[in-house]
Amino acid sequence: MMFYLLFIVLLAVIVVVIAQLLSIRGREAEMRDPPVGSEEFRVEEGGIDERDKMIIDLLCREGPLGVSDIARRLGLSKSVVWRKLHKLVEAGVVERVVVRGKPLYKVKE
Repeated sequence: MMFYLLFIVLLAVIVVVIAQLLSIRGREAEMRDPPVGSEEFRVEEGGIDERDKMIIDLLCREGPLGVSDIARRLGLSKSVVWRKLHKLVEAGVVERVVVRGKPLYKVKE
């Protein structure tokens, strides 16, 4: 009886791990897809890299977000996101807005 219980628990753990792996793969594939219309954005200094595209795509889909939210959703550090946003603001692609005292970023219209 104990053997069957252990077998069922082990099977359940395997199913959960596989489901999480598939979920992670789906999110990675979603992040790799270039945002619609990203070709129209040009940054004089260094161009737009994959992380910039991921940030632009997230801001297009989710609307205004803060640095911490962007970093958490994309799995990047806050310092990287801040530098990327600063570059995109300087290029005129993204703009900084303050909502209820909180600085947020959105794609410039």
